[in-house]
Amino acid sequence: MVKKIRRLANKIHQRSLWQVLAVYLGVGYGIIEASSLFADHFGLPLWFSKITWMLLGVGILAIVVLVLFPASTEGQEVAAIHPRDERLRKLSTWRTGGVAL
Repeated sequence: MVKKIRRLANKIHQRSLWQVLAVYLGVGYGIIEASSLFADHFGLPLWFSKITWMLLGVGILAIVVLVLFPASTEGQEVAAIHPRDERLRKLSTWRTGGVAL
């Protein structure tokens, strides 16, 4: 049991899950504040803030699952990356994804 917890903690540290969660929670806080402001200002229905909370909850679960259980390519043939596609691969990183938010 202790080994599993240590392995999980090591996996979280290696994949920088805590950094991703910190950014997600910070952005999520901003989204919740903005949705509350819009709901008050524009008279949106009460379910608007509930939907916001629900979508943020689903998003955080998806992030945790995708970081802890990445798709494995073991035993599968990986297609060669075309030189032109190399630029696209460099664009899809955590850093550029965070900047896009």
